[in-house]
Amino acid sequence: VQSGESSGRLTEVLRGMAQELERHQRQLGRLQQALVYPSAVFLISGSMAAFMVYYMLPKFLAMFHGFGQELPFITRVLMEVVENRQLRFCLPLIFVVFPALLYHQRHRPDVMLMLQQVKYGLPVVGPINRQTAMARLCSNLSMMGHQGVLLTEALKLLEGTTGYQMLDQALPTVSQDIQSGQTLGQALGGQSIFPALVVQSVLAGESFSDVFGALRNCSVLLEEQVEYRIEAMLSMLEPLVMGFMGVLVGFIVLATFLPIYQMAALKL
Repeated sequence: VQSGESSGRLTEVLRGMAQELERHQRQLGRLQQALVYPSAVFLISGSMAAFMVYYMLPKFLAMFHGFGQELPFITRVLMEVVENRQLRFCLPLIFVVFPALLYHQRHRPDVMLMLQQVKYGLPVVGPINRQTAMARLCSNLSMMGHQGVLLTEALKLLEGTTGYQMLDQALPTVSQDIQSGQTLGQALGGQSIFPALVVQSVLAGESFSDVFGALRNCSVLLEEQVEYRIEAMLSMLEPLVMGFMGVLVGFIVLATFLPIYQMAALKL
């Protein structure tokens, strides 16, 4: 908005912002819709597992104490988990209380920094978040450049708007390098946080005197890569959740009934 007011093209800037927000909301809606089924499966299965661990299994496994034979290894592991009071007390803290406290304190600077490190450092989700922030930066920089805003001024206005602290910290250095005589491509190439796709696209755009067009194309390519990564992640998420829950339930069932089969075999 500040760049639109300074260049006298506020209407065009607002229209571009509306299109950007519309794309973001459409992408977020697809992601939320795809996460409904895996989340429901995980919630229902987790609730059933908690019911078994906290209510049913302690009563059921109590009869194995006088079994008179050595219990199978997986049964001993399950009994250790179920009968360990400290572990049973810590599980709700880890999965319920601690996330609730983080959500309540999410506006504190230290908590925000920790959550951001987790958000951008996770193996699968981290690259998606980093590419999303980079695509947003390229799109905003391209839009502001097409509105006639100076490059150094645009970088200054975009500081603190990417949502990625490491990227925000790199922008002042890029601006200083440009003021010292470097091109945008050279300044970006001096910062390791900018991927080769962005640097090479900007260098190619500079050779054709169309830097902001190159930034726009780079933003589109990054957004397409983000969509492909999201689709791949979601296609893997559902079978992973189902497989994890199947292993968990299978472990509980096997650990519970294997001693009964041993008892029946001894009697026979």
